Amino acid sequence: MEHGTAQTSLAVLTFGVGPFLLGTEASQVARLVRPTFRGRDRIPVVDLRRRCGLEPPFGAAAARGHLLVVPGAAGEMAYLVDQVGEIITVNLARQMWPLPPLIERQKRWPQLWGVCEWRDELVLLVDLAWEEAQGVRIQESEESVGVESRPVDPRHLIPEP
Repeated sequence: MEHGTAQTSLAVLTFGVGPFLLGTEASQVARLVRPTFRGRDRIPVVDLRRRCGLEPPFGAAAARGHLLVVPGAAGEMAYLVDQVGEIITVNLARQMWPLPPLIERQKRWPQLWGVCEWRDELVLLVDLAWEEAQGVRIQESEESVGVESRPVDPRHLIPEP
């Protein structure tokens, strides 16, 4: 989030990783695409299931993942998520808070920075530009995948209630 501005709301792209409802500033995501083994364009990928300490999906669930593509000085990188939700507008004064102390002390993932309220649920907020800002390189265990040349329309990715 840009600091020092008189911003009163924030557009947040919601997404699911396992049982977790997460969100990021919508402006951090350049495009949404599906991973493919046929794609000629290859980009490095961070599997957010692994980052959250979850087992990777298998079978049909693995094929349904989505990539949140984030631009950077060294080129694009992508975050693999299970579902992409919708873009919500969050009031900074009434619906957004820093991480609760218990989560802050126990977090293993430095990209978590806050929570917001949405439809009676709490969304954990993730800074997808953190790795780029810190100069962190994707670990050897993480890989690159091909991407479809056409972006996925986010209106078709909103999970059914």
